[in-house]
Amino acid sequence: MASRGSNGAYVVAKAMEAGGVSFSDTELVELGFPAMVAALESRAIDVAFLPEPFATVAIQNGSGVKWKGAADVVPGFQQSVVVFTPQFAAQHDVATRWTTAYLRGIRDYNDAFRKNIHRSETVETLAGAFAIKPALFDSMGFMHIHPEGKMNLDSIQDIMRWYVKMGYLSEPVDITRVVDSSFVEAAVARLGAYH
Repeated sequence: MASRGSNGAYVVAKAMEAGGVSFSDTELVELGFPAMVAALESRAIDVAFLPEPFATVAIQNGSGVKWKGAADVVPGFQQSVVVFTPQFAAQHDVATRWTTAYLRGIRDYNDAFRKNIHRSETVETLAGAFAIKPALFDSMGFMHIHPEGKMNLDSIQDIMRWYVKMGYLSEPVDITRVVDSSFVEAAVARLGAYH
């Protein structure tokens, strides 16, 4: 895994737990994603938690097979969130404009990879930005990103409980004190509902 305190480690822990295994039953190795592909290929490791495009690269070069995606292990998994500094959030208009642009990008992503709208242009842009082969996009899996910026707070709470259990947090954080959906609500009001 990339890091013991990452959300990937949480998913790995949940998968192991479902199989009756814990971290103490295994030898955990922290590696960067490209190194994981190489380690799978050389058989230095048995299992890796790989995001795209690395998962597809491992499959295509014959060094791995896909077992399950994060959402298969933890349905409704909230993989990431956007965090504003207090200084940025205080600039309400700027933060709302940023959020509006971010949601517009998410909608473009969903249009391309869920609805096949402007897919080739999107692939060309992303392949160039990330220096990956456009053909990889034909085999890659694409995570769900809510087009109206909604978060699964239950998932975040569960991850937080795991962080406390593992000693990464001393106590749970009060989510109501750190989640501010006003920027997303303002952005959706500007963009309209996604269809």
